[in-house]
Amino acid sequence: MREKFRKELIRKLFHLTGLTVSLVYMSLGKNYAIFYTSILLLSSIFLEFIRIRAHILFPLNKLADMISRHFEKTAVASYVYFCMAALIVVFFLSEKAVVVGLTAALLGDAISAVVGVGVGKY
Repeated sequence: MREKFRKELIRKLFHLTGLTVSLVYMSLGKNYAIFYTSILLLSSIFLEFIRIRAHILFPLNKLADMISRHFEKTAVASYVYFCMAALIVVFFLSEKAVVVGLTAALLGDAISAVVGVGVGKY
């Protein structure tokens, strides 16, 4: 149980790096946020292709094996979908909506998963 909790905590800390999209939007504006999120999306697609198709060449192999859930080992990881959604949200919504929406989604996901693992529901 302790190991599962530690893995979930590391996994959610990695997911919380998505908050940088909101930070870039607030500090640099919409155009930079679109550019930043586009780079994140392209990078994540490239890394996922390597992770799934050429696992041995993946630069973060040990980390990916440690924090990936069983069904994610051969499927596209959630951060790719997050980057797609973040790009759409940044493109179409106002700054306030982006910051509130992304922050609430990321924090809600992280807190619920960590608490769920902690009480044995996940």
